[in-house]
Amino acid sequence: MKNRFFLTGILLGIILCFVSIIPLIPTNQDYSLLEIGLGVLNLSGVVLLVSNGTFIKSRAFRFSFIAVALLILGSLFKLMHWPYGDYIFIIGSLFFLVQYSIWFVKKPVCIFLDYLKISWLYVTTFSALIIIFQWSQYNFSLLAYAILWVAIIEFCRTEFKKGTLFS
Repeated sequence: MKNRFFLTGILLGIILCFVSIIPLIPTNQDYSLLEIGLGVLNLSGVVLLVSNGTFIKSRAFRFSFIAVALLILGSLFKLMHWPYGDYIFIIGSLFFLVQYSIWFVKKPVCIFLDYLKISWLYVTTFSALIIIFQWSQYNFSLLAYAILWVAIIEFCRTEFKKGTLFS
């Protein structure tokens, strides 16, 4: 039952992405339907993968709330243009990356989906660092989107084979 809600969010994100391609719908240039669709798709996909994974049942998941709190605090500092927002955000990102990496190494059995999740986390973290410090003019977040989409498709494929996708 819980998967249906997130799968509906993913479907809504895909529909918004496809609708944004149609040039008849006027959109604001600053925030298009494509960006909204990608945001809905990514948020639903991440929550779907986390809620069905084994990380949520581990002891390391409890410590991930510290990283999430630092990420939110850093984002709020950046939003208010206060100093050190970048550094708080980076510390939260790296804390979560290191914590998840340690959990990944200790995990006894790793499947293809686990490798997709950790590669998505690394690409997302390093693309955020590239954007914050303006090390490159290229946007590497599209690579993170692609890895996440492959992870969502792989998750749906394996759950469909087990018959538990819509449960």
